[in-house]
Amino acid sequence: MGKKLKIMLVVLVLLLIGGIVFLTRNRDNYSAKIDDDKIVEEFQYADAYFPGDVNGNNKLDANDYKLIVRYVIKTATLNANQLKAADANGDGKVNPVDYKTIVRKILNHDTNPPSGSVTPSTPSSLGGGSGGGLQYFGYYGPGTDDYDVNKVPYREFLNFQKQINSNVIVLIGFCDQILNDIKNDPVLKTRKIFVHAGEVFWAKDSAAYTVMYNFIERNKNKIDGIMVDEPYWNWESDGFPSNHQYEKNNFIAKSREFRQKYPNMKLIGILAYTELNKNLSTMQEYYQNFTDLGFDYYERWSSQYGVYLDKLSQIANHNQDLWIVNYSFAYTASSALSENEYINILQGQYDLARSNSRVVGILPFILYDADNMKGFRWLVNTKRYTNLLNKHKEIANNICS
Repeated sequence: MGKKLKIMLVVLVLLLIGGIVFLTRNRDNYSAKIDDDKIVEEFQYADAYFPGDVNGNNKLDANDYKLIVRYVIKTATLNANQLKAADANGDGKVNPVDYKTIVRKILNHDTNPPSGSVTPSTPSSLGGGSGGGLQYFGYYGPGTDDYDVNKVPYREFLNFQKQINSNVIVLIGFCDQILNDIKNDPVLKTRKIFVHAGEVFWAKDSAAYTVMYNFIERNKNKIDGIMVDEPYWNWESDGFPSNHQYEKNNFIAKSREFRQKYPNMKLIGILAYTELNKNLSTMQEYYQNFTDLGFDYYERWSSQYGVYLDKLSQIANHNQDLWIVNYSFAYTASSALSENEYINILQGQYDLARSNSRVVGILPFILYDADNMKGFRWLVNTKRYTNLLNKHKEIANNICS
């Protein structure tokens, strides 16, 4: 080893050890000074592949050390994969011992992945923490009960998706025929497909869980993720069974199993707005394995939407992407608002989403009565809501183009 190289190595060691000593002694009053844009960008998009490789570049380096330091001193959050990698010494915790482990490995030139580890690829846009800003706009439906190629509402719904130029379809239930219709359509085949799995992760009905996994296995090359709707609220509404801790742990274990089995699919949790007011740490723990979190709120436009988005951002402490599900149109007279009120809600949600770089999608919710597709038919076919329909098209084009 040349003399200059030895000197550089010594300087590097002193800097790293000095940083460890300083941070360890000053955790409580230290204000992070790490502003390197490159580090932040790698942190936003990273997906970890082996112990210590927090930024996912397939080697151990000073950037991994910095990310663990920032997590320990609570100036950064890590997603689920990064947390696994941050546990560099494998003791089940992330603490100063882990960034010391990385320093030791760097000094010993042990910076490459161990044999058999996963080789990183370009991070998928379907992973959590994409940081890509607003990019999705689409609708719930159709559902399994709606499938009938000869049924006018079903055909009109698919035409509605084309007319609006959305790029997301939330398929309600596990219907192979609807999925195949969409994927065989020359226009709709490019849409992202998220399957609405209802309450399957917490439901006691293990048969429903099996049905979901069989459907995913058959169609894993056609769907982009699973959506679970208001699981905590539904669980709470079920009366919080006496084995409540077991049920919570079971939900967390099931969601973890899904992420391990399908690491390239989104797992989206949509929270009832009442969940946003629950204990913060409880909600963070409950949704820790989800790639994306959203909230639904079906009221007239007000500043409350922004309050709820702020609360959702706090719950999403594992670098999840965010979604907004807004009240867009109701067919039933008891729920109906004026056309201008619907337009205000849709425009307000769009402006709110654009103001927060973590929000990646908007799902305008079309309410309906017992005939599931009637809400869409009423919106499209009646001449009373032309301006609202044009607003849907305008915002969809702004996002999807």
